[in-house]
Amino acid sequence: MSYFYTKNDDLIKSPLNKSFGELFTCTEEEFAIWVDELCFAVTLQWDEFGQPPKAGVRLEEMGSEFERICKVDTDKMWFKDEQTRKLDCVIDGARVSIANSFFPNILKAQDTVGEGKAVSVYDLFAKQSARDKTLAVLTKCIREDGFYDFAPIYRPPTSFKGDLRREARRIVEEILTEEATGNGQRCLWIDASAKVEKRTPRINVKELKVLKAKGLLKKHHLNGVNLSKVSDDSLFRIRVYGINDSAKRVLPLIYRHLELGAGIAPNNFPSSIARLLYKYATDRCVDQKEIVIYDPSMGFGGRLLGALSLRDRAIHYIGTDPNTENWIKELGISRYEYMARIFKSHVRYGKEFKGTYICSGSEDVANNDEFKKYKGKVDFVFTSPPYFSAEIYSNEPTQSSIKFKEYDSWRDNFLRPTLKTAAEWLKNDRILAFNIADINVGSKQYPLEQDTVEILKEFGLRYEGKLKMVLAISPSMKVGKETRQPSMKNFCIVNGKWRKYEPIFVFYKP
Repeated sequence: MSYFYTKNDDLIKSPLNKSFGELFTCTEEEFAIWVDELCFAVTLQWDEFGQPPKAGVRLEEMGSEFERICKVDTDKMWFKDEQTRKLDCVIDGARVSIANSFFPNILKAQDTVGEGKAVSVYDLFAKQSARDKTLAVLTKCIREDGFYDFAPIYRPPTSFKGDLRREARRIVEEILTEEATGNGQRCLWIDASAKVEKRTPRINVKELKVLKAKGLLKKHHLNGVNLSKVSDDSLFRIRVYGINDSAKRVLPLIYRHLELGAGIAPNNFPSSIARLLYKYATDRCVDQKEIVIYDPSMGFGGRLLGALSLRDRAIHYIGTDPNTENWIKELGISRYEYMARIFKSHVRYGKEFKGTYICSGSEDVANNDEFKKYKGKVDFVFTSPPYFSAEIYSNEPTQSSIKFKEYDSWRDNFLRPTLKTAAEWLKNDRILAFNIADINVGSKQYPLEQDTVEILKEFGLRYEGKLKMVLAISPSMKVGKETRQPSMKNFCIVNGKWRKYEPIFVFYKP
């Protein structure tokens, strides 16, 4: 039996994988029934066969994915923040996500979406109590095509020099006429838009009424618009989607839509960023017989994969995590050890890698006999701990935000002892890096960044500054109309664009 998931096309090839056009034109009741059937099928495949709603990679592709992370050139991942003119931004250009395949429970991690409310991707499919949310999100993502992935706005080629209004009339009549023959490959719906957009043809109500009178314009083209109640001068964009042989199926694309639309997209730590940090911090000791790295919160294996990829140095990766779901009872080993074994079976060159994986919270691990052996012997500490209650990785009582429900208690009984242990186990003349960010839960803001910096200073470490881990561009990034500057903290400018980042605080132990 394999304890990782691979690419599985069962649902993609099933009748449940309907085309966008089918789901766009069906009734609300029919759509709700389809959502129920999809949720049941996804949950069954997840629970019975360990296959979450993720694309994964094929078994034969796994080796090439491991090789790909080993070949990432970290020198090309550094970028200048054009706001501060410092070369302190790092961007994950590789997007190697193979570690996720070994930790399917990442999709059961719950994101806090409000005070006292937490939901996971698994919940959206499996729990009836979350079905209204699932239905609302999929309605937005499919029937309204909120991500513009199925029915993009029609725009002529960049070389187009003609009149946009005339082009709108031409393309709409052309598509509707083709569809009326029964052999058309395109269909459309009209989308209200008051703003003028570059290279975007728009058609008005008067012109649409003419097409309706000809019998070409049907109810499904109007998408709920009542032409008799709208001014004849009102303008509409044209959204075009494929039908018949050109029809686009909704799976697996909507899996990611559901995560993003519900605001609970779980992310593993980027393995290539971990590779960069490990290289950055341990180049000074590359000739040692063994380089000891400590990861206080192993999570879902992203940083471990980054450590495995450094084949030019002998790494001993020591990690702790209290989540028992990351241990495989049948094999008597952790998922971390399991992933490392599979990695080594594919990547057989390079120096020896050793792993020590301890099932313990980082606040308690100082009392672990195995861990005590390495006090004062660690060359680099690097982790991304839980951000208090922003994410709940499991419902076990050992999870830090369950164990310490109030922030002050969490800070004093989890964060502080975690940092104390990290500082004490680190060698002198070595570096510690901590990826942590402030969070908002409901109306409350928690100062995780400042508290981390102040605590580590108390333990005698010298603050060296921060690296900026640039995040993928989000459609929700808030930008002020006047200054064009983001209205939230932790933004930088890379290649002329505002980008959000998470800080990685760097400390030096004299």
